Amino acid sequence: MAEESLNCKKELTYAVQLHKPIIPCIVGTENKNEKWKPTQWLEIIHEGPQINDEISEIIPKKYLSEGDSVIRLINQSKEIECNQDLYNRNGRFYNSFTFPHFIFHNTSSEFVGILQLSAEYENICDNSNKWISCQLIINQDQQIINIDPNKLVLCSIIIKIELNGSPEVDSQHRFRAHHLLSQPLKLKINIEDTKMKHSSLILEQINRPLNLPTLKKLIDPLNISQSNILGFVSADDCLIEIRYFALVYYSNDDEKYSIQFSFGCDLYGLRSPLWDKQHIKELQKIAKQEKKSKLIVHEHVFNPFIHCLALFDNQYRLQAIKIKIKTNTSMTIQIIPLPIKQIFNES
Repeated sequence: MAEESLNCKKELTYAVQLHKPIIPCIVGTENKNEKWKPTQWLEIIHEGPQINDEISEIIPKKYLSEGDSVIRLINQSKEIECNQDLYNRNGRFYNSFTFPHFIFHNTSSEFVGILQLSAEYENICDNSNKWISCQLIINQDQQIINIDPNKLVLCSIIIKIELNGSPEVDSQHRFRAHHLLSQPLKLKINIEDTKMKHSSLILEQINRPLNLPTLKKLIDPLNISQSNILGFVSADDCLIEIRYFALVYYSNDDEKYSIQFSFGCDLYGLRSPLWDKQHIKELQKIAKQEKKSKLIVHEHVFNPFIHCLALFDNQYRLQAIKIKIKTNTSMTIQIIPLPIKQIFNES
């Protein structure tokens, strides 16, 4: 059997340790004095967790107002409106939670006022159940909210939690509780009335599932035929709940043949370079001049998360692209063969 390349040996050893499948290797050597024929390539390496994007109906737990005050606290809001600041200031930002229909109910036959309103949130991220004070804003101008006997006061309440770090990267991530907060997130509203009695209400907030990019979700917007797809690679950052991906396909519309790429971390801000036949010839020329079996490509696209290598055989013909996506929590490496004759309709 011909001698295998050092890289292929390393990859094969790594694959065996992780019980990963392999496919035939098709690249040549960088040193043409070394005569070898690689026989193994990794099909895919995947390490780390993935975001659970399955839609499940999780219903927030309902709590009743508690305490010795005659004022009962009732949340009539259909849902909690979440938002985050667009930018941080001095390394801090606010995550806000709005309750548009909140009721204070005086259950007694006497006038009672609310002297103090406060809010807290539960922090269980460090394995301890701590209630931490946060800001509460109410759409009532008066300092004391007076409530007639057996009457209700309807108002809007905003709870603002100040956090260290940066807000999320896009609107769908910002319209939810930040990843630094626990899920479900427990918020508590406290009151002290004019009789020095107290009541509180716990409210539970659950983030909606994210609309993360998948191959299925990209096909229609990009108008891609299923048969033209060459490969899809992705890796999740489970800390910030973002999925980075690379889609490789080819186009033969109007006899304009090309290999197309779409890189992104959502379904909207895609970066889509393409390789036509002339560009591939230029890559092969560079590989031959530099006597290299691989070239770095797309180095400025989503750096440092996505790394791409064009792979060539020992005749410096383009054979495949190796894509590595590495995040804070996960990594995927995949080699996608590029059938040039099929792509460019060559006989």
